Amino acid sequence: MSLTLRGRIFRSTSAIVAARIEDPETAQFAQPGTPLLAEQFSAIAYSVTDTLTQLPVDNDGTLYSGLPLTPADVIFDTLQPWPEDSRGYNFKLVVGPGAFPQSEREYSLEVNFALTDGRIGEAVFAISTEQVWSG
Repeated sequence: MSLTLRGRIFRSTSAIVAARIEDPETAQFAQPGTPLLAEQFSAIAYSVTDTLTQLPVDNDGTLYSGLPLTPADVIFDTLQPWPEDSRGYNFKLVVGPGAFPQSEREYSLEVNFALTDGRIGEAVFAISTEQVWSG
């Protein structure tokens, strides 16, 4: 299972990413699958890579590589409303500003997950940063 989304933020600000993570085995032609529940995840971790250097971001004493997440903290068992469609999202992660320290850069935020049935997947968020201007 894989998913890639794009976004843009100001440098040194937090990024909020959300997605609907569904079971592809329950999907039918042109019909979505069943959203996965927190209890179906055995592990979730994220990494942030600077695409220019191809290295994990190392900032403020944190190496953004394989950082573990608690499934119940980032997976909702009921779909949450959002403006993207009428169904909603069940995954939401807030990544702090230290993960995106440079302006005019592209970062890859990769979320890897393992399900209790042994399947694995990832969601990739391509995040570009802009310079923060103040007057």
